[in-house]
Amino acid sequence: MSDSAIAVTNTHYLDFLQALEQAGFTGEVSPDKATRLSLATDNSIYQVMPQGAVFPKHQADLLCLFKLAGEQRFQTIQFAPRGGGTGTNGQSLNSGLVVDCSRHMRDIIELNIEQGYVRVQPGIIRDQLNDALRPHGFFFAPTLSTSNRATLGGMCSTDACGQGSRIYGRTSNHVLGMQIILADGEQLQCQPMDAAELDNIIAQGGRSADLYQQIAHLLQTKADLIAEVFPKLNRFMTGYNLAHVEKDDKFNLGALICGSEGTLAMVSELTLKLTPMPKYKQLLALRYDSFVAALRDANRLVELDPDAIETIDDTIIGLAKGDLIWHRVGDFLGGEQADQVKAVNLVEFSSMQEPSLIDKVDAVCADLDASEQSLSRGYFRTAKADEIASLWELRKKGVGLLGNARGKRRPIPFVEDTAVPPEHLADYITEFRALLDDLDIRYGMFGHVDAGCLHVRPALNMRDPKDAEMMLHISKAVEKLVRKYGGVMWGEHGKGFRSEFTPGVIGDELFNDMRQIKTWFDPHNQLNPGKICTPHNCDHELVAVDDPRTRGAQDRQIPEAVIEEWEPVVACNGNGACFNYQPEAEMCPSYKATGDRVQSPKGRATLLREWLRQTQNGNVDREFEDQVYGALNTCLACKACTTQCPIKVDIPTYRSRFFEAYFASRRRPLRDYLIAGVEEFGIFAARLAGVINPLMQTSLAKKLSGKLLGMQNLPAVHAYKLSKLTAIKGVKAYNKPYLESLSDADKQQYLLIVQDAFTSCFDLPTMQAILQALVGLGFTPVVLPLQVSGKARHVKGFTQSFDSKAQQQSQRLQEASQFGLPLVAVDPSVGLIYRDEYKVVSAATPMVLLLQEWLAEALQTTTCPDLSKVSAKISLLAHCSEKSMLPNTNQLWHQVFKQLGIDIQTPAAGCCGMAGTFGHEVANQEVSQRLYNMRWEKPVTEAEVVLATGYSCRSQTAANGHSALHPLHYLQQLLEAEQRLS
Repeated sequence: MSDSAIAVTNTHYLDFLQALEQAGFTGEVSPDKATRLSLATDNSIYQVMPQGAVFPKHQADLLCLFKLAGEQRFQTIQFAPRGGGTGTNGQSLNSGLVVDCSRHMRDIIELNIEQGYVRVQPGIIRDQLNDALRPHGFFFAPTLSTSNRATLGGMCSTDACGQGSRIYGRTSNHVLGMQIILADGEQLQCQPMDAAELDNIIAQGGRSADLYQQIAHLLQTKADLIAEVFPKLNRFMTGYNLAHVEKDDKFNLGALICGSEGTLAMVSELTLKLTPMPKYKQLLALRYDSFVAALRDANRLVELDPDAIETIDDTIIGLAKGDLIWHRVGDFLGGEQADQVKAVNLVEFSSMQEPSLIDKVDAVCADLDASEQSLSRGYFRTAKADEIASLWELRKKGVGLLGNARGKRRPIPFVEDTAVPPEHLADYITEFRALLDDLDIRYGMFGHVDAGCLHVRPALNMRDPKDAEMMLHISKAVEKLVRKYGGVMWGEHGKGFRSEFTPGVIGDELFNDMRQIKTWFDPHNQLNPGKICTPHNCDHELVAVDDPRTRGAQDRQIPEAVIEEWEPVVACNGNGACFNYQPEAEMCPSYKATGDRVQSPKGRATLLREWLRQTQNGNVDREFEDQVYGALNTCLACKACTTQCPIKVDIPTYRSRFFEAYFASRRRPLRDYLIAGVEEFGIFAARLAGVINPLMQTSLAKKLSGKLLGMQNLPAVHAYKLSKLTAIKGVKAYNKPYLESLSDADKQQYLLIVQDAFTSCFDLPTMQAILQALVGLGFTPVVLPLQVSGKARHVKGFTQSFDSKAQQQSQRLQEASQFGLPLVAVDPSVGLIYRDEYKVVSAATPMVLLLQEWLAEALQTTTCPDLSKVSAKISLLAHCSEKSMLPNTNQLWHQVFKQLGIDIQTPAAGCCGMAGTFGHEVANQEVSQRLYNMRWEKPVTEAEVVLATGYSCRSQTAANGHSALHPLHYLQQLLEAEQRLS
């Protein structure tokens, strides 16, 4: 893209998409600018705008797609097969049509435990597959840091591997067969076959037979050269894996497809080997005072035969301290002495037999304790599944954490998966570090030390043309260095824009043979052109490392002052953590419900970056701007991206800013004003509840609400008065002279309750019960006057109005805080705004605690009633914002109930789909209900008692025919019952 707005899709491609729909394609086709832009980036430094995207629903759609592409009139149409979109070298970026199977083609077709295989569609997520296999005791072994969003089709295309590859190998080692579709619609079944089977296929004639015969002949004539030239490494990626097509007296064309990055064929189905899942695991986290010491120690550790050895440097350790993960792993990495740790080796062992595993790790630990050869300075040992998972999650977060480094220069991928023989790794990395140190370049390092593959991300600012030139300089220097040590540039993440280095690795002769293979498979260069190699008789050039189509080149058009104001949005590095498939994960609900990458933090950040570019160039594309609005308007403002995104992109905050700018030149819907004023409405309507509620429940009012306002299922308002709260015995009204008269001893049991309109006006009985529970627990709640927080104003982008309300409320809270009493909020979504958005408006805003934060500590200083007679199965479901902004919220609630003798469950549930007023908007109903069905329905129906901390969560549960109480409302019932019995 240039300084101008986004170009519309080429008419030839539009003709193709129209013909595709007419040909019977049942999936979605999308030439719109937002979709194209969301697929223009991955986790690499590049940005390439496609002409459009197609989302097939099944194999028949893929056949329809490529049969049409094979027609002479459409042989110039080009395609970019795409998996999870997490590639680090632009493998799936191209200017043609993106073929994305991840939205629909995510099914397990067949699971055969007896014969040890599973057949899957290419869009299935690696962790999704393993979650289905786990109950049967099997798993798909290759383990990636992006395993919760990486598709099997993408893993096949890059022949991906990761943790444990020394034992389990690469994706290709686990592919038993595949179905592929060529660019002309020809379908092939690839699987290992003996010589007789190969001869039989060739004898049948036709397109498939020609391919088999041509490849077989090439392998026969070039066998010696292939054996001599191809690297003898656990991790090597040559593009077309000629060295492994013939293996164990079998011919397997699928070996060429694994690692071919979509340049030869489209994978439409995979048959995968099942691996028995180890029953027992133990993990050691070894600490070092230097990174080189960790690397050198790895050579000795390999001799102990672990499943995996992974290394993390102090850069990542330092960044992890500002991430949610540190709450779970900090104590394992030295605790208060973690600052002295410069590197960590994670060493995992597993076995089907627990005694043998214990004996083995005991011996390893004895060796570590006694051996003078060990370079470690201590270690942590665990066999607990949750602790092992947390430490591996730290390792998996390495890429994202590096992206959150401060400053204009940030670690970026372009030389990050080099691989050398493991015995040379320490010396190689020493030279690599010296290269970067001499250039005064910061970097982060982590990776698979047991396989000689280390991820190195130098910190550069690609908006700076000098740093862009530096990127090329480093690339060329590292390419020479890696060859010096007998390694390769692409140990596991594919070639992509580094394809230009291939001839230097395998030589011109074999490179020309690869071009011939490309010619046989894809003579018109339709499949991911420019990657790996080009066909003969083609003037299309390979992409290059210094290709000008980078995100930095686009962002260069945005003034640095503007970038500073929108920094997290511009800093999004495309690692795709928001694509996490797991339904129970908080991030990102709108993406989970739709499967549309536009409706994800990454998609929204990408659109906002382009919108910023256009606004600064003074040439805003209003059609595109409308699409940005559409993408942001589906955000539930759950704030998960504020904490769970490694970059902490915080879409709700920047959405609010965009809305303010967007509606400066457009008329706002009436619904926005209604939602923005919902708190004021609740306070006003409470005075007239007897009149307003009957009117709102009439069929005419409901019809008008839906038609004119786009709102539905609006809640009734309660006849709130402050006196209805202070009338409760033991509850006090906010009174300055009274509070000033309290001694410090008296204040120990007092707290100031910060009301919110949602609970007090729309759920008054719950508010009353909460206060009664606090009194019953021995405390004295002092109720502050009900005020407007401005929460809904911020959600809808009334930023100036919000700032005004926030200033006023912040001042009131500051005045109340002078009495030395804790400020405690009731509804978590409102309570958290005081420590987040309010701090931007007024840094002096005092800390407002949530109920569980205060109670967990306060109950330790009082005599708690024993409520242990409760035997019901209780499930507590916290508000999604609460879990996002307060990661230990479930632990705090467990602590509160445990001190009262009650056990509760806190099932992983994610967002309920209501999210304030989101679920009340007619346009959002489908997404809202889908989220509830996906994430809340099961834990709600399985529990005997459902507790929900958020007002909106309780409303959503009630709308689906179930009852949910606030946790303190439930405690109030128990206390009342206990009092009756006594």
